[in-house]
Amino acid sequence: MGKYGLLRELADNNALQFIETTSATNGYPQDLKPALIGFNDYEEAEEFAQEHGLQTYIFHKRDGWQLWQRSKPAYEPMTITSDDYGDDYNMFTHDELDDYFGNEVKPRLDDFDNMEELKKFLNNQEEIMDELDRCNENEAVITYCGDYYDTVKVKSIEWSHDTHNYVIGVM
Repeated sequence: MGKYGLLRELADNNALQFIETTSATNGYPQDLKPALIGFNDYEEAEEFAQEHGLQTYIFHKRDGWQLWQRSKPAYEPMTITSDDYGDDYNMFTHDELDDYFGNEVKPRLDDFDNMEELKKFLNNQEEIMDELDRCNENEAVITYCGDYYDTVKVKSIEWSHDTHNYVIGVM
């Protein structure tokens, strides 16, 4: 049984997703190789890889691509930061909740010329603080230009933003 058959069987027997990967950075077929994704966390993927003589990898796929690009071996979960999102994005963790009002809200209160804009700003800041309060130690709130954007896992096996999708799997 070849690599494809073995990985298809492992996928079927372990409720994982079989994927084809390419070495091309644009998603086109080039040096195709099979891989598996669908693990719950990095530890599960690493244990599975060791058990079956495989390697953990980061795979990248843009919306609309059929194939996943093989990125690089993964030796730990992906660590997501606001830099991964681009300019004007910030990240806050639950540990920053107590200081959030003093650091992020209070300094901007004089920036508003009317009550409507101030209310909108305060409602948004309240949403951010509520999300921060709900975060666990592995989650963070992402803001864009000071507005709530998303709540994400800081250490993750998968992440998506702006048509780019990343996942850790095995091959």
